[in-house]
Amino acid sequence: MHDIDQERTEVITLSLWSSWDAIRAFAGDPPDQARYYAHDEQYLLTRPDKVKHYEAFGELPGIERSPPQR
Repeated sequence: MHDIDQERTEVITLSLWSSWDAIRAFAGDPPDQARYYAHDEQYLLTRPDKVKHYEAFGELPGIERSPPQR
């Protein structure tokens, strides 16, 4: 998904996680706090403080889903 204007392109990255625990294991608490790598600064124009989480329902082949935990 992307939005193109005259000077830049915005790219939205989606990642799939098996549970809230898996997100916290990667990102820590709170899970909506954005985490960046040191080299991100050379590629990103902005670095928002928060990320958005969406809950998806259904099955994806090859992805094992854990029960929701909060």
